[in-house]
Amino acid sequence: ARNEKVIGKSLNASVTVYPTKEVRQLLASIEEDVKQLFIVSEFTIADDYEKASEDAQKFANVAIIVKQAEGETCERCWVVTPEVGKDSEHPTLCPRCARIVKEHYSA
Repeated sequence: ARNEKVIGKSLNASVTVYPTKEVRQLLASIEEDVKQLFIVSEFTIADDYEKASEDAQKFANVAIIVKQAEGETCERCWVVTPEVGKDSEHPTLCPRCARIVKEHYSA
């Protein structure tokens, strides 16, 4: 996706995967936030591998679609999300960062 100029950096990406049963189980076993693990703004596990659209890049056990994430960029974490600005006290932050700033840095 970077070579095709779909995205400039990984946090600009919205990734959708169409996994086989085995890969779906592996992804489900990960207890961390998968989008943070892959350093992307959005990560979606879609239907089965066989149902992947024609524009998906297909590999042995997973098909992947990468597109530009929608929304604004959070000034603190650089994630692209439509949620930026939902907190009126911190209009340039995503809700997660606004909560962290309030909890740890507000007087």
